[in-house]
Amino acid sequence: MSYTIREILSHPLMNKINILSGQAVILTQPVGSISVIEIPVEQFVRRNEFVLSTAMGCQEDEELFLSFVKDIMESGAAALAIAVGRHVQQIPAKVLEFARLHDFPLIELPWELRFSDMIEFVMRGIHDWEQASWQTYEQLQKQILQLYLSGRDIADTLKVMAETFNARIWLLQKRAIYTAQEQDAEWLYQFANQSEPSYHRTDRDTLVQLFPFRIFNQEPAVLVLETSDVSQQPIPAAILEQTVLGLNLWFKKDVVFLEKEKRRKAEFLKMLIKGDWQDLEKIQVQASQYGMMKAEAYVCLTAFPEADGREGKWLANNHYIEDIAAVCAMKLHLKHFCTMDEEYLVVFLKAEDDGLPDIGLYMDRLDKELHAAEFPILSWGINDTAADLSLFPTAYELAKAALKIGLRQKGPGHRSMYSHTVIYRVISQMAQDGAMNELMQATMEPLLAYSQNHSLDLIQTLTCFINCNRNVSQTARALSLQRQSLLYRIQKIETLTQRSLSNPDDLFVLQLCLKVLNR
Repeated sequence: MSYTIREILSHPLMNKINILSGQAVILTQPVGSISVIEIPVEQFVRRNEFVLSTAMGCQEDEELFLSFVKDIMESGAAALAIAVGRHVQQIPAKVLEFARLHDFPLIELPWELRFSDMIEFVMRGIHDWEQASWQTYEQLQKQILQLYLSGRDIADTLKVMAETFNARIWLLQKRAIYTAQEQDAEWLYQFANQSEPSYHRTDRDTLVQLFPFRIFNQEPAVLVLETSDVSQQPIPAAILEQTVLGLNLWFKKDVVFLEKEKRRKAEFLKMLIKGDWQDLEKIQVQASQYGMMKAEAYVCLTAFPEADGREGKWLANNHYIEDIAAVCAMKLHLKHFCTMDEEYLVVFLKAEDDGLPDIGLYMDRLDKELHAAEFPILSWGINDTAADLSLFPTAYELAKAALKIGLRQKGPGHRSMYSHTVIYRVISQMAQDGAMNELMQATMEPLLAYSQNHSLDLIQTLTCFINCNRNVSQTARALSLQRQSLLYRIQKIETLTQRSLSNPDDLFVLQLCLKVLNR
């Protein structure tokens, strides 16, 4: 993929040169240009430049010579070729030791070899290589078009690109990864939001080239090219631009089909969670088409947005929210199914053989992603009992019940598990009992009426007093009241309810009534 030092050294003019160091990298070291330079180096040397020099001014000063070679190397030069015979009779041992230590190509040229001749054939070689490369890439374009016209998959195209570019290739979107090879792709998600082309070494000890581009009517994508050859030059942007134009053909063709399939899956999931079906066997067959197996069990999570003025954005972006929920599950390697039911986000996560999936970690990640996208804060309800397909409607209803109980008891932004709501469900049942209604009227009605007529919230006072374990000083501080004012209120509560706060049975009745009132 590159014009290298090997091509330069194989030219007939170079038959009398002496390679002093860097033999290990000469075969693969790319060369992008050639120049002549003497001291000082400063910023005059480009990366991958083949540098010619007479080392004039360095012949009497070994330290200056070493500094000169070091500056050339640190500029990213491909190699340094020094003409020996007039200004420099011999390369100092200290310079040779440095070049060999860093495996930097240092080449000794005979004095009679003219720099102008070298520059001419190197520039011609670079030009010929570029022309040949363009022909290769033009052929690639034809191959891409032929693959498209013959109905081949986009993975086949990526495979051909990988062979042409001598690199591993992925096509990355926020919602999907397309690849020509079966490899772990989790590390690629760090590039999902890449907006500018880049080329750098990874912690995998490889070079990766990132090329963001637009896809027809879809989220932006990033073409990722990775190579283990750390000397390889990046693919020119102009070539990649032409290549991704061909890739867009697949997305333009598939976008209608993909959207149709996505709608069909969403409609199936909604039917499944609402129980709008009769024949379980047929449902299981249909579910298997989407990867849901008969023997699998799932926990159900449902989320509801906080009423903070951004609900409109939530309702208008159903598909995008589903995508974010799905990507978060994929990043955690959780098998999942996501859909929207009116304003509810519904997520099913597959239970593991040894227990439930990490629900908390999943909700943390999704909350973070949605917050970054400026969506409302979510309240969560979780049915933490794993259910198979036949029980999806029940699992969903229980998750919603947990969510609603959590909203009433703790307010927006909380997470409520159905298994933890048993006391609130019992109280809700009790609230429908006639005897309980009589007790509520006799106990709470006087407090409510007094509070309304005197603008004095005795319900709040009673709640705080009980929560502070009937500690007068602690309750007074919590309510910012003087001690005598609090004692007056406590006495008023006992008089109106005809219950004593020091009597265990009366205290139990008051606590029970408060829970029913606040259910």
